Amino acid sequence: MADVVRLSPVPRIGDMFMDARGDDRTMRVSLHPDRGIAVVSLWAGTTCRSSFQLPLEDAARLADLLSPSEPASYPGLADDLHTTGSIVVPDLPQAS
Repeated sequence: MADVVRLSPVPRIGDMFMDARGDDRTMRVSLHPDRGIAVVSLWAGTTCRSSFQLPLEDAARLADLLSPSEPASYPGLADDLHTTGSIVVPDLPQAS
């Protein structure tokens, strides 16, 4: 018999984000400092469709990528997303 896992509706330490497409899609991010990870999970209604365990040492790099000042570094990026619904990723520097 499979183990039952209780999921809280909103992360205890974290946040929930609504998908721009709607349809009851959400992304939840929960912080687990005791385990050294942040869990990013994608939800459709009450069903978790996917999850990713991001090591906390990589979280700052992700935050830098998502910071408001970054899109200005890639002219047209926001326009491409708005117009086509997708982004052609520019050549980015490789992580060291």
